[in-house]
Amino acid sequence: MSTTKLRTLFLNELDDDEIIRLKFDWPLWARLKQRPPLNEWRTWLLLGGRGSGKTRTGAEWLKGVALADPHYPGSNGGRVALVGTTYDDIRDVMIEGESGLLAISHKSERPQWLVSKRELIWPNGTVGKLFSSADPESLRGSQFGAAWLDDSDSWENAEIPLDAGQERYVVQVLNMDGNTVREAEVQSSEYMYSFASQLADFGHPASHFTFKVVQLSDSGLPGAEAVLEAIIT
Repeated sequence: MSTTKLRTLFLNELDDDEIIRLKFDWPLWARLKQRPPLNEWRTWLLLGGRGSGKTRTGAEWLKGVALADPHYPGSNGGRVALVGTTYDDIRDVMIEGESGLLAISHKSERPQWLVSKRELIWPNGTVGKLFSSADPESLRGSQFGAAWLDDSDSWENAEIPLDAGQERYVVQVLNMDGNTVREAEVQSSEYMYSFASQLADFGHPASHFTFKVVQLSDSGLPGAEAVLEAIIT
């Protein structure tokens, strides 16, 4: 029997509620690159142009962590952070956008969106707070189990295509003094900066470092660079 027929038979056995549940089962639909790394990590960097699925991946990951989904290990600590270029960007893209948290969530798991308080509350009580990267000081003193950063303006130059046959990037990790502590060339739209790597580079879990990313053309010539500063409190 063909795969198509087997799929049809399977779907015909489901009731309406099960079909809706299936639609929102992200681990079933996600591409391999949209699944979080399996090993221990603290920072997961996704690189890619518009339409590559970065926002959907980030939203699904944060939702999974907030709801303590076993597909997304780690404690949310009861509080998670959403960081964007501006509060309007967070609202329009990360929360209310077509790949935002409200759109990707089944009604039974959808967080309550308190616009005036810039706050999300999931059914299990996990609280999401909004922060603008234009005001990094607002993050100081706060405690969060996880954070999703979507800084579109910082990455705009990195999304300019170089007409290359395949994706190639040079990723540099810089310390607070601006010195490069790690450099890697990657051929995919993600880079995982593991807990072990941070220990090797800094001697302790890093709380403040910078990613510098340059896309490479087939000839090896660099394109425009993008910089993302990470502050973990």
